[in-house]
Amino acid sequence: MTDISEAARRLGRRGAVEALEEVDAPAGSRCYTGRLRRLPGVAVSLVEDGASASFDVDFIDAVCADLEPHLSAAAIAVRNAGDADDWVGWGPELTFFGGREWTVRFALAPDASELGMLVTFDGVHVTGVDDLADADFVD
Repeated sequence: MTDISEAARRLGRRGAVEALEEVDAPAGSRCYTGRLRRLPGVAVSLVEDGASASFDVDFIDAVCADLEPHLSAAAIAVRNAGDADDWVGWGPELTFFGGREWTVRFALAPDASELGMLVTFDGVHVTGVDDLADADFVD
């Protein structure tokens, strides 16, 4: 496990993720964003919100290198059934936090609000699904 800047550097060298670049983030947070090499339409971000976090580079790289089963599980969770390949056109975006917590946002999931659907993972297990229109945002 390593800090966010080192994790971004190491992931960019491993091959599954393009070089991650630091982008603007709210005060107290840090964010690095890039894309998957094999699926360039899929955005990948590392987010450190508040206190510093440790990122599991091996875990993130493994998820990104073999993403299809995870996105299929997320699509099934959103639809509560259906074709596991539905996610292809849903505009998936991956966000990794410290440890093994991460999310998939489907910007274009069927029947979702204009903000999309968010599927939360703990490791490789789906732990929640939320329509982002229902989310409470803090100013």
